[in-house]
Amino acid sequence: ADHVIALDRHPFGVVNSVRRWGMLNWTKIEWAILRDDPELEPADRALVRDARSPEERLLVTSWLRSRHLRRFAAAHPTTVLLHYESLCLDPVTETTRLWQAVGLVVEDAPVARLREFLATRGDGEDRRSRFLNVHKDPLSRVHAWREELPDSIRRRLERFVRRHALDIPLPGAGLPEMASTERWLSRRAALLAFGDHCRRLAAGLAGIDRARAA
Repeated sequence: ADHVIALDRHPFGVVNSVRRWGMLNWTKIEWAILRDDPELEPADRALVRDARSPEERLLVTSWLRSRHLRRFAAAHPTTVLLHYESLCLDPVTETTRLWQAVGLVVEDAPVARLREFLATRGDGEDRRSRFLNVHKDPLSRVHAWREELPDSIRRRLERFVRRHALDIPLPGAGLPEMASTERWLSRRAALLAFGDHCRRLAAGLAGIDRARAA
């Protein structure tokens, strides 16, 4: 039988990754399609109306996609649903599970090659090969959003999740509480983001002044 292989990820991780790569503007088209989707459920329309910031909109898009994947997997037994966090924490076990799910015989040789790949492309890899890095050992690396998302954005997203009772694990509610170091780094990220905003604003004002002077 044919199989569908799907990869799910914590929505906060999606938001953090897209922000880190400066790709929030790329999500506008997907949001416009979702916003005008006539098949949206009534509760989903409330989500769409309430999502105002780019991060909230990406959160909604990611959560709806995740829910769709879970529903599809439940309705189609030949679907193999992988979770990004589990795959990063234990790539050998998750890859073996995938092989078994699609009917492959798990032999020692490919498992050994996978372990060799992970040993040479792990956390110490060259940055030029960063997209080959699938082995993120500590939990803090897998849930990097806990310390990389600016504190103000993380708190806003948490409030959004609670307000709409979304089934997304949060620190202290399905995930470990935020450690003091994570809280400090998250607040530091907020200050850095504010500094970047101020620099962009100053550059914009300087450009206006130059245009007027010319």
